[in-house]
Amino acid sequence: MNKSPHNHYGEIINKLSQYIYDYFDRPITLTELSEKFEVSKYHLNRMFFAYMGMNLGEFIQRRRLEYAYSVLVRQNISVIEVALEVGYEPPAAFSRTFNRLFDVEPNQVKQKKAPDFALAKLIKQPERQSIEGQIVERPETSSDE
Repeated sequence: MNKSPHNHYGEIINKLSQYIYDYFDRPITLTELSEKFEVSKYHLNRMFFAYMGMNLGEFIQRRRLEYAYSVLVRQNISVIEVALEVGYEPPAAFSRTFNRLFDVEPNQVKQKKAPDFALAKLIKQPERQSIEGQIVERPETSSDE
């Protein structure tokens, strides 16, 4: 029984998302992901956006910031240390991006002046057209053509 392309792409996106979730703490490049999942960079980005509603960079950034939020809530470590741990240099960029995502400053989380958990919003909120994906199977061709 052949898998439909839709199911195949869904499996790739699930594995890709899990990979990012597991290895967010190190540099991840589009080239690396493309090679690992055997999909062109262009197609991987488009496919990911179609399934997840955000591009790969946003997803990686979101994962890192969600981890940073949990560290700030649970560990006694400075905001600067957390920023560096999740790959932000300079730390001011971390604070701006963190605030855009959670509507709270990292220091507020650190000082327990924010909830233990905050729902993240989209990092970028451009006006996006909705995309309706459609997978069309090409008709088989005979070798006589």
